[in-house]
Amino acid sequence: MKIFLPAMLVVWLVLPACSDEGGRPDGAAGDADAGRDAGGSDDAGGLPDHDPESSFLLIIPPGSSLYTVFCEGRTWQDEYQMQGRVDLLPGAYVLVRNEGSFDGELVAGAVFGPDHIPAQVNGPGSFEAVSYYGSWQYLFRQEYLLGTEPYRLQVTIWFESYFWEDGWPDQATLEGEFAAAWCWARADLGAGSGWCEERQTFCFHDLSMMAGVDHQGTTASGDQVLVEIRHAQACQVAGNTGCEKVDRAELSLGGAGRVLSDPAALIYSAGHHNMDQKYLLLLDEPIGDTAAVLVESPGFSQTQGGALVRLDASLQPLGSEPFVDWQSTWR
Repeated sequence: MKIFLPAMLVVWLVLPACSDEGGRPDGAAGDADAGRDAGGSDDAGGLPDHDPESSFLLIIPPGSSLYTVFCEGRTWQDEYQMQGRVDLLPGAYVLVRNEGSFDGELVAGAVFGPDHIPAQVNGPGSFEAVSYYGSWQYLFRQEYLLGTEPYRLQVTIWFESYFWEDGWPDQATLEGEFAAAWCWARADLGAGSGWCEERQTFCFHDLSMMAGVDHQGTTASGDQVLVEIRHAQACQVAGNTGCEKVDRAELSLGGAGRVLSDPAALIYSAGHHNMDQKYLLLLDEPIGDTAAVLVESPGFSQTQGGALVRLDASLQPLGSEPFVDWQSTWR
């Protein structure tokens, strides 16, 4: 049976990742492979050697990224300003099931804010492996700078024994449910003391396989929006507030349609117990003067109310229309 840890537990148990040759992915300068893993499987030289009895072989595919998730109490404007992305370095990593720390690489880059400001590396990365009640946590930590301010990043990959119900895998690819449920990150900005003001948390970019709810709203003029919300990890929330993220959206304004799937264009905000939910949808191409829309969700179990707010390129309101129909379908 597959289980997921509560969001608050996930936030505070952020711990590390390793790789072949001191944390470098296979294929980095200086790597060599005899073509036969320690466990006896012949991979024709394409993967690093490892012993499946004492280590995991983790494959990180190209394009693997993590995007910010919400902090309880931040406004949608705050969430927009605090957005970010962490790009993982693709490759094959040997994760030894032995507690300890060592230098290595895992992150290809990180960007901050709506202008996607790149964080500048300010020191070597390091890994830590931790055994936790029969499971293994791998945490990568690295120091960056945003301008002159410190930006401290940590990425977690968690091998949870309950998830791997048939036994530890010889090889695991960071994708699907494994990535969505057991990989996340956290970044502290400046002093890192402000929960919502100086801290970002991130989940994996693809949540399509996770449970959630689809909201579809229609206004009196016939404009429509579909917002697909999925359960995520690592949100900064208090008890009984769910960790949620917009995974995909569809929009029809005046007959012009858009399909939105870029995580950076889909921003979720909410208060305690997920009240006052708002979804900011940034259009890849404007519809007239409308560069974005803000979906103000009606209250729980409501079938109308809330509003569809059109925004200009500066995210200033152009007009608002209430929903005359609002339907929610649980997935």
